[in-house]
Amino acid sequence: GQDGGGIFNAAVNVRTAVTVVDSTIADNGATNGGGGIGNFGGDVFITGSTIRDNAGDKYAGGLWNMANGSLLALTNSTVSGNENHFSYAGGIWNQRGVARLHSVTIADNHAGAGGDRGIGGGIANDPGSTLEIGNSIVAGNAATDGVGPDCYDGGGANTVTSLGYNLIGVVDAECTLSGATTGNVTDIAAKLGALANNGGPTATHAPQA
Repeated sequence: GQDGGGIFNAAVNVRTAVTVVDSTIADNGATNGGGGIGNFGGDVFITGSTIRDNAGDKYAGGLWNMANGSLLALTNSTVSGNENHFSYAGGIWNQRGVARLHSVTIADNHAGAGGDRGIGGGIANDPGSTLEIGNSIVAGNAATDGVGPDCYDGGGANTVTSLGYNLIGVVDAECTLSGATTGNVTDIAAKLGALANNGGPTATHAPQA
């Protein structure tokens, strides 16, 4: 499809909700964006799941939260190996919506994998959007332009709200963290293992020594 290759939740006249539990959304593609999941104006709740190896031809390889009022709540989940071929967000693009990430691993995603412009390899948060993140790992992602490889928020145009206890591999001028910084670790490698069966309902990245 054009948006939301695996799942597309579109709330037009009625607000719609999608709940994903203990599931894998993998190997999907979209000709525009949201290779794994696209959410336009509705609610998406994801728990205990893995969004992996999806591709957006232009935007948001993994998940695209793409309209005013859109809600994306991601808990105890993994976003890995997703890519977009041009512009924003290999892993997650929060565009004008609300994204709440709790106990999430975002790793090995690539923005601009087609060799074109790529910004925000792990997460891209648009101006005017709300993004909160706690107890999570965002590391080992790549951006072809080198802009915000793990986290991008427009260079201070808006902020990413930390709830504490995050590991973010690269925090540069394109990613401004506000909120609670207790327990945060930044600008350090996460030392994660490859995506594998580590005993949970879906594949995960186990931390190494």
